[in-house]
Amino acid sequence: MMKFTVSEIFQQSRPPDATSPARSTKRLSLARLAPSRGLSLLLFSSAISEVACNIVYIVLLERAYLLGRGSSSIGILMIIQSTAPVFFGSWMGGLADQLRFKRSAVIANSAIAALVFSLTFAKIVTFVYIIAFLIMLGRLLLIPARLGLVAQLTDRARLMEANTTLSILSGVGSFIGPAIAGMLFLASDDFAPALLGAGGGWLLSLLPLTMIQMKPGNPIALRRTFPIEEIRNGWHLIRKRSTITKVLWCLIVATLLLGAVTPLITPLSRQFGLGSEGTGVFFSALGFGTLIGPLIATGLFKRLHLSTTLLIVGLLAPVGLIVVGMLNHLQGVLIAIAVAATAGTGLNVIVTTVTQRLSRSSHHGTVFGTQQTLLGIAWILALAATTGLTALWELESKVRMLFIALGGSGFLAILSCWTWNRQSIRKTCDLCEPELRIASVACRIVHGPPYQISATLCGIICGEGCGRCYSQ
Repeated sequence: MMKFTVSEIFQQSRPPDATSPARSTKRLSLARLAPSRGLSLLLFSSAISEVACNIVYIVLLERAYLLGRGSSSIGILMIIQSTAPVFFGSWMGGLADQLRFKRSAVIANSAIAALVFSLTFAKIVTFVYIIAFLIMLGRLLLIPARLGLVAQLTDRARLMEANTTLSILSGVGSFIGPAIAGMLFLASDDFAPALLGAGGGWLLSLLPLTMIQMKPGNPIALRRTFPIEEIRNGWHLIRKRSTITKVLWCLIVATLLLGAVTPLITPLSRQFGLGSEGTGVFFSALGFGTLIGPLIATGLFKRLHLSTTLLIVGLLAPVGLIVVGMLNHLQGVLIAIAVAATAGTGLNVIVTTVTQRLSRSSHHGTVFGTQQTLLGIAWILALAATTGLTALWELESKVRMLFIALGGSGFLAILSCWTWNRQSIRKTCDLCEPELRIASVACRIVHGPPYQISATLCGIICGEGCGRCYSQ
């Protein structure tokens, strides 16, 4: 098999003294992203809103705990928030397509800010549940709109870096937001300072959004569709691109694994003789893994073929879980948990980038919304399965065996997905599929077998964004 790297392709197609943009494929540097003014404003708005979102999350947990029945109320709150993507993820994504992405983001931020301020009047836990559900609906509208804006404001060759930066900002917000909430609670026994800070953050994030200049689009024509119809439409759009379908399956497997081990974190910390603080330490390790996952995935994606990147990043989750079950050293277990968590956000960045490149811009909201629905279903099923097994058979004492069993099954599942992916991804990078289809027909007529020329065209079309192009 002959291999063409992007740098070789540009050296063949450009004069020797020309500056080749393919050199940036040798190393990852987010500083080379050079975002446009619109993308810079979007990233700034996202950073503020993610911090505010995590402050709100802590406030919701505290309000539910105090107004309800303690820990059971927190569980109910998490279940309510988890069901929103399952039933309304695709529908809200389709609504983002229809309203256009900038308008959808402005509406979502404004609605969430109003809902946060309304928590001031919460006197019963039912009101907290309703507000939490509505805030999640706003997030379901905001996330597809934000990803759609990233695709519109970024060159195709820089989509991976842009998505990585967005994911890192989300991870930083998950660290900073709870810390700010804790300091605000220490400063006052009332919830008013935290609510004021969170609501003010959501309002502040509106300012950069309104400053983004977009090209005028077609008049808005809202469709009257039901959530189930949007799920069917979104799944049809995903299946039209086999590459999107196959990389999405890898992410679903990783989501099932991480969702299954989440209820096991507290029993695992108890086996190391830790109290309530142990749960926080273990979840901090998970958070650190989700923060560095996009960096690992992007670094591999810029150097390796898409199929190879999927295999390496996907196997981090099951391998990490197996190591957790086999080690007795606390520091080693924390590192293994962080390694397992990198697979979730790493695969998510890959799926987002592939979706942005292979699907039409007008369908991004529907496709991303459907992906949220599928991932939400996987997360709930995994949580329910693990919780049910540990409750029925009292498996908390055998939590290490559960980690090994989940890791082993996940290892086989990722390998199966990779074998399936490799059949269609190995010839070219598959990220410029429409252009290659046209080039393949033309080359077959003129030159016969088009593989070598198609691989060259793939590198020229995608530039440094496709990683490596392969041909037979």
